[in-house]
Amino acid sequence: MKNIFVGNLNAETTEQELLAAFSKYGVVERVNIVTNRDTGRSSGFAFVEMNPTVELAMTDSQPQPSVRPQASTAAPQTNVVDLNGIVSVTARAIEVLGDRESVLRWLRTPLPSLSDRTPLSMLDTTDGIEDVERILGRIEQGVW
Repeated sequence: MKNIFVGNLNAETTEQELLAAFSKYGVVERVNIVTNRDTGRSSGFAFVEMNPTVELAMTDSQPQPSVRPQASTAAPQTNVVDLNGIVSVTARAIEVLGDRESVLRWLRTPLPSLSDRTPLSMLDTTDGIEDVERILGRIEQGVW
Protein backbone atom coordinates (compact mmCIF):
# COMPACT_ATOMS: atom_id res chain seq x y z
CA MET A 1 0.00 0.00 0.00
CA LYS A 2 1.36 3.40 -0.99
CA ASN A 3 0.29 6.72 0.49
CA ILE A 4 0.79 9.29 -2.26
CA PHE A 5 0.97 13.02 -1.57
CA VAL A 6 -0.86 15.07 -4.20
CA GLY A 7 -0.17 18.81 -4.08
CA ASN A 8 -1.16 22.04 -5.80
CA LEU A 9 -4.81 21.03 -6.04
CA ASN A 10 -7.49 23.43 -7.15
CA ALA A 11 -9.80 24.22 -4.21
CA GLU A 12 -12.70 22.80 -6.23
CA THR A 13 -11.10 19.36 -6.78
CA THR A 14 -13.29 16.54 -5.43
CA GLU A 15 -12.39 13.14 -4.01
CA GLN A 16 -14.27 11.55 -6.92
CA GLU A 17 -12.05 13.38 -9.43
CA LEU A 18 -8.89 12.18 -7.68
CA LEU A 19 -10.29 8.66 -7.47
CA ALA A 20 -10.97 8.66 -11.21
CA ALA A 21 -7.53 10.09 -12.00
CA PHE A 22 -5.60 7.51 -9.94
CA SER A 23 -7.81 4.46 -10.57
CA LYS A 24 -6.24 3.86 -13.96
CA TYR A 25 -2.90 3.18 -12.21
CA GLY A 26 -4.08 0.73 -9.56
CA VAL A 27 -6.63 0.02 -6.88
CA VAL A 28 -7.41 3.16 -4.88
CA GLU A 29 -8.22 2.32 -1.27
CA ARG A 30 -8.86 5.83 0.05
CA VAL A 31 -8.72 9.47 -1.02
CA ASN A 32 -8.34 12.17 1.63
CA ILE A 33 -8.44 15.83 0.61
CA VAL A 34 -7.01 17.81 3.51
CA THR A 35 -9.30 20.64 4.58
CA ASN A 36 -8.97 23.62 6.86
CA ARG A 37 -10.77 22.68 10.08
CA ASP A 38 -12.13 26.21 10.59
CA THR A 39 -13.41 26.89 7.07
CA GLY A 40 -13.89 23.36 5.75
CA ARG A 41 -12.23 24.43 2.47
CA SER A 42 -9.53 22.43 0.74
CA SER A 43 -5.96 23.14 1.83
CA GLY A 44 -4.77 22.41 -1.71
CA PHE A 45 -3.38 18.93 -1.15
CA ALA A 46 -4.53 15.37 -0.60
CA PHE A 47 -3.34 11.85 0.11
CA VAL A 48 -4.26 8.89 -2.08
CA GLU A 49 -3.81 5.42 -0.60
CA MET A 50 -3.49 2.82 -3.31
CA ASN A 51 -1.92 -0.39 -4.49
CA PRO A 52 -0.23 0.40 -7.80
CA THR A 53 -0.78 -2.67 -9.96
CA VAL A 54 0.61 -1.49 -13.27
CA GLU A 55 3.51 0.62 -14.46
CA LEU A 56 2.51 4.10 -15.49
CA ALA A 57 2.95 4.58 -19.21
CA MET A 58 2.81 7.94 -20.93
CA THR A 59 2.82 7.98 -24.70
CA ASP A 60 4.84 10.73 -26.29
CA SER A 61 2.19 12.46 -28.42
CA GLN A 62 4.45 15.23 -29.73
CA PRO A 63 4.98 14.90 -33.49
CA GLN A 64 8.61 14.39 -34.46
CA PRO A 65 10.04 16.83 -37.03
CA SER A 66 10.53 15.24 -40.42
CA VAL A 67 11.99 16.42 -43.71
CA ARG A 68 9.22 14.68 -45.63
CA PRO A 69 6.20 12.66 -44.55
CA GLN A 70 7.01 8.99 -44.12
CA ALA A 71 4.93 5.97 -43.31
CA SER A 72 6.07 4.44 -40.05
CA THR A 73 5.44 0.99 -38.67
CA ALA A 74 7.29 1.70 -35.42
CA ALA A 75 5.31 1.65 -32.18
CA PRO A 76 4.78 4.99 -30.42
CA GLN A 77 7.59 5.97 -28.06
CA THR A 78 6.70 5.09 -24.47
CA ASN A 79 8.24 6.44 -21.27
CA VAL A 80 7.75 4.15 -18.27
CA VAL A 81 7.54 5.94 -14.94
CA ASP A 82 8.50 4.11 -11.75
CA LEU A 83 5.66 5.15 -9.42
CA ASN A 84 7.20 3.33 -6.45
CA GLY A 85 10.48 5.21 -6.97
CA ILE A 86 8.75 8.57 -7.14
CA VAL A 87 6.75 7.82 -4.00
CA SER A 88 9.84 6.62 -2.12
CA VAL A 89 11.86 9.72 -3.12
CA THR A 90 9.02 12.02 -2.05
CA ALA A 91 8.63 10.23 1.30
CA ARG A 92 12.40 10.32 1.87
CA ALA A 93 12.55 14.03 1.01
CA ILE A 94 9.81 14.73 3.58
CA GLU A 95 11.80 12.76 6.20
CA VAL A 96 15.03 14.64 5.43
CA LEU A 97 13.75 18.15 4.71
CA GLY A 98 10.81 18.19 7.11
CA ASP A 99 7.90 20.04 5.59
CA ARG A 100 5.95 20.08 2.35
CA GLU A 101 7.03 23.56 1.25
CA SER A 102 10.73 22.72 1.67
CA VAL A 103 10.32 19.50 -0.30
CA LEU A 104 8.46 21.21 -3.15
CA ARG A 105 11.05 24.01 -3.31
CA TRP A 106 13.95 21.50 -3.27
CA LEU A 107 12.38 19.27 -5.95
CA ARG A 108 12.08 22.30 -8.28
CA THR A 109 15.54 23.81 -7.64
CA PRO A 110 18.33 23.12 -10.18
CA LEU A 111 21.25 21.45 -8.37
CA PRO A 112 24.91 21.56 -9.44
CA SER A 113 25.30 17.92 -8.38
CA LEU A 114 22.62 17.02 -10.97
CA SER A 115 24.26 19.08 -13.75
CA ASP A 116 21.92 21.96 -12.94
CA ARG A 117 18.81 19.82 -13.41
CA THR A 118 16.00 19.73 -10.87
CA PRO A 119 15.50 16.62 -8.73
CA LEU A 120 11.93 16.47 -10.07
CA SER A 121 13.18 16.21 -13.66
CA MET A 122 15.36 13.23 -12.68
CA LEU A 123 12.50 11.04 -11.43
CA ASP A 124 11.69 9.59 -14.84
CA THR A 125 14.48 6.97 -14.81
CA THR A 126 15.77 4.45 -12.30
CA ASP A 127 19.25 6.00 -12.45
CA GLY A 128 17.77 9.46 -11.86
CA ILE A 129 15.82 8.22 -8.85
CA GLU A 130 19.00 6.66 -7.43
CA ASP A 131 20.92 9.92 -7.97
CA VAL A 132 18.25 11.93 -6.14
CA GLU A 133 18.16 9.39 -3.28
CA ARG A 134 21.97 9.62 -2.99
CA ILE A 135 21.76 13.40 -2.69
CA LEU A 136 19.06 13.12 -0.02
CA GLY A 137 21.37 10.76 1.91
CA ARG A 138 24.19 13.29 1.69
CA ILE A 139 21.89 16.08 2.92
CA GLU A 140 20.76 13.89 5.81
CA GLN A 141 24.38 13.13 6.77
CA GLY A 142 25.38 16.80 6.50
CA VAL A 143 27.79 16.15 3.61
CA TRP A 144 26.02 18.46 1.20
